[in-house]
Amino acid sequence: MFFYSFLKSLLFLLDPESAHRITINYLRFARFKKPKLYKVLKSRVFGLNFYNPIGIAAGFDKNGEVAHNLINLGFGFSEIVTVTPKPQPGNSKPRVFRLKDDNAIINRLGFNSEGFVQVKANLGKTGNNIIGINIGANKNSKDFSEDYIKGIKFFSTIASYITINISSPNTPGLRNLEILENLVTPPAHQKKITKQINTCILGNPIFRTNYHIPSASKQPHSRFLTSMERLSSSSYNPDDK
Repeated sequence: MFFYSFLKSLLFLLDPESAHRITINYLRFARFKKPKLYKVLKSRVFGLNFYNPIGIAAGFDKNGEVAHNLINLGFGFSEIVTVTPKPQPGNSKPRVFRLKDDNAIINRLGFNSEGFVQVKANLGKTGNNIIGINIGANKNSKDFSEDYIKGIKFFSTIASYITINISSPNTPGLRNLEILENLVTPPAHQKKITKQINTCILGNPIFRTNYHIPSASKQPHSRFLTSMERLSSSSYNPDDK
């Protein structure tokens, strides 16, 4: 506990975002042996096998730099958040604020992200680690829904599960997507869509939004499947404008 208190006091001499960056850099280069696994802690949820039920929440590792090392520290999973199609800087600094009396922080980062391509490169092979990808839309995007579809397609081969962030107050207009009709459009061909979603998700990241958590392969929502129709009928090149 002394070492923790000492290290915390040093980090608290810095602004919170700088302290976070230093921590990420340390975790990038440190090497940890995989922890001992306990059968009693293993969990199977939505078809995924977790070493234990305690994971590192979305927001700590924003660009997939230390996902594997975090799991080596003992976490059961790690979620990368929030990743946007193109790199973007996020809000101007300062944008993270400590509430010392409440043991909390206020985060107004604004979807700062290195973009799909760099995050995928940072992650490399995920192996047996449970790593989720949280997808967001670029602030200047002309079609938020299309950004999510691009992300699902781009990360579907490496993500253990995929989440979409439609609740951030830092991106103007994004919360309008909490109304389902604004997120996707009515289905045209149910049979064709079902076939395509099976092709896209077979093997199989689980998709959820932050207001509704279905397993897409088992509880298909008709309008959700329309997004999959758009997804599987097009390819995504991150260099496309």
